[in-house]
Amino acid sequence: MRVEPDRHWVESDTRLDFACAQPLDSIRLVLQGDMVVKRVQGRQVAGFRTIADPTNQRDTLVVRFRESMPAGRRVLLRVAAEGEVMEAHLSSAVNSFSPAWTEWTEQTAIIPTVLLSGSAARFAYELQMALPVDYTLQAAGRVVAVRAGRWVVKDSIGGHFGVYFAKPLQQRQTRVQGITLAITQPAGADSVRQQVVATAAAAATFYNALLGPQQQLTYVKMIVPPRPGSGAPAGWSYAVPGGIIRLQLTGNRVNDFYSIGHELAHQWWYAAPFSNTNYQSFLNEGFAEYCCLLFYRSEFGQEAFAQLLTRYQRIAESLGSIRLMPGGLAEKQRNQYTYIKAAYTLYQLEQKIGAPAMQRLLQEALRQHPQSYQQWLELVEQQQGPAARQFYESVF
Repeated sequence: MRVEPDRHWVESDTRLDFACAQPLDSIRLVLQGDMVVKRVQGRQVAGFRTIADPTNQRDTLVVRFRESMPAGRRVLLRVAAEGEVMEAHLSSAVNSFSPAWTEWTEQTAIIPTVLLSGSAARFAYELQMALPVDYTLQAAGRVVAVRAGRWVVKDSIGGHFGVYFAKPLQQRQTRVQGITLAITQPAGADSVRQQVVATAAAAATFYNALLGPQQQLTYVKMIVPPRPGSGAPAGWSYAVPGGIIRLQLTGNRVNDFYSIGHELAHQWWYAAPFSNTNYQSFLNEGFAEYCCLLFYRSEFGQEAFAQLLTRYQRIAESLGSIRLMPGGLAEKQRNQYTYIKAAYTLYQLEQKIGAPAMQRLLQEALRQHPQSYQQWLELVEQQQGPAARQFYESVF
């Protein structure tokens, strides 16, 4: 990594570094700046010249992208204090970014440099672009190497470092027509890839029927990364709103089934923005996992589903309240709350009110777009009455 301190320009090969000189506990940031263009070792590079409060400590957040942006465009990024919904608005030039990641070029790069005021224990920011960027998060003197592309990544001090790959908040409900699977394959996995495509088609059909008219998928297609290492990082699968799912196949039928079933469900359940609180991602991950459970039941039968549900029940009952989930959990433990227990509580609600009523509730959630736990509770009460709400609160 090379730094020009006078201009806060950083060139870091497909890496994003966040560095802070002190323990993080809060953040307030409203940052404005203009895109400028300069030459870096003979290459044209678009960058972000910042306007920050000179009285505050300034830490630097840098990311390099593999795409070009016209110069002179205005950019606004906002990160809110804990407990508030954050907003991020990039310029209309974002529209020039193609979501078809196979079309990216490496001829130019964008390097927005963000100067942070204050510090944060739990924060997230919204990037609003689908970009496969590796990054390192350094906080309070500790470094953890992670991969961008997950909906939320555990940072080294117990908070959430969330990367949204989405359109602006008001546009996030944009419907997609179909799914593109970007598959990183194990050696000799042609038959496995074909099986995953078939599974995705079955999942799309199942979710179309389950979740109703808010979105209907009409096709599934597959692409293989044109360059080594340009698919999903090893061991990771994730969905990008807009119809792209990146898959790292394992060759294990159940594992691959879960990857595609869960990530495809995110084409419906990516609507709720992450809160800076440490459990709200259940509105994305828990709902996607619950729908994947229902898909699993339809594909593998009731007996296999009962065995899987036993494992979910055992894990869920070993945990405390999701709403009171402690901070500082390892990623695996946090995922047990926001994936497994959240999905199991939705299944418990289904058992309480019945499958037809639960299906109607899911469809209404997609229509009303709840963005917090409280809004979800109000929707449950509105649709199913106070008793259903009280029951859900008791298991959540």
